[in-house]
Amino acid sequence: MPTANIETVTIGDEVTLLPADFVKNSKITQVTLPETLNTIGTYAFAGCKSLTDIIIPDAVAAVSKGLFDGCTSLASAKLPANATAIGDYAFQNCTSLTAIDMPETVASIGMGAFNGCTSLATAKLPANANSIGSQAFQNCSVLESIVIPEGVKTITQQCFAGCSSLKDVTIPSTVTSIYIHSSAVYNPFNGCSAITNLTWNAVRCESRGGMPTANIETVTIGDEVTLLPADFVRNSKITQVDIPAKVTNIGTNAFNGCSKLIMVTSRALVPPTMAARNCFSCYDTATLFAPISTVNDYRNAEYWKEFFQIIGANFDGLLGDVNGDGSINIADIVMVIDLILRGIYSPYADMNGDGLITISDINAIIAIVLH
Repeated sequence: MPTANIETVTIGDEVTLLPADFVKNSKITQVTLPETLNTIGTYAFAGCKSLTDIIIPDAVAAVSKGLFDGCTSLASAKLPANATAIGDYAFQNCTSLTAIDMPETVASIGMGAFNGCTSLATAKLPANANSIGSQAFQNCSVLESIVIPEGVKTITQQCFAGCSSLKDVTIPSTVTSIYIHSSAVYNPFNGCSAITNLTWNAVRCESRGGMPTANIETVTIGDEVTLLPADFVRNSKITQVDIPAKVTNIGTNAFNGCSKLIMVTSRALVPPTMAARNCFSCYDTATLFAPISTVNDYRNAEYWKEFFQIIGANFDGLLGDVNGDGSINIADIVMVIDLILRGIYSPYADMNGDGLITISDINAIIAIVLH
């Protein structure tokens, strides 16, 4: 049946299935789907450029392939409460879609599912999603934040490529592989040059997938991480980094070119193995804080020993015990003054917990010393 000139469609209350290409490329502006509906064929509403909103009945288990592909006026879509999958290209080029709330039951997000949704500013990924297809969110150019759910093992080709407004990225602990290609255009985060905050929980992933790092200002590394990959936050703007206790290996160039890095904390009792000297390039300017019980091991370990200042820290110690010697005394006051002058932050000197080290913190430590 030709559909190009269809302006209205009425679906009976007993209908359970809509066929593929149902009113594809029609002129409909709205449609009411009956609660009895449980299956919608592929591309059923694709190309309906005047369709503005849709409510998909809860009996529908999966959003089918290309269902709303090219529905450029679609601004609102309510998904079935128990949907388990969003098919390939389901909402591709829905350029008016501003937000999508996926039910927690969704386990799979297909290839190109939201590719080209240039108005999509909010996309809450369900906790149960364990598969995200290639190009799933490619060119979502106003999307600012993405938390990839625990359970996802692979970040696929061009998954978030072209998300030029993306600032906050969280990589889950379950990720073991991030696609990497010799041609950067195929990488998952190609063109995501606005990323400023990276939370990395991947326990052991050997690639960051060509993620642009030049504008990263903060990096948070999860406590279970054992490996920091090559080029991890190379050439970024970070000023400090806290390396968790379980990290055993640091890849080549992981922190190379981080010209603003002035404070490195390594909590591992055994100094992690650096793949090369170029893991860091701040040996002459950054202070290294290492566990007080094994600080001498760092002072003798390959590459670690090159940090110009290495300080033993009691990471389980007292607030105010800045030098980690087990007591709060005049030496801590001197060290706090030095930290302030050098612009280095230490949580053990931040007495009021405001994220800064100021004269008020010095006065608080003086008060303890004089007490």
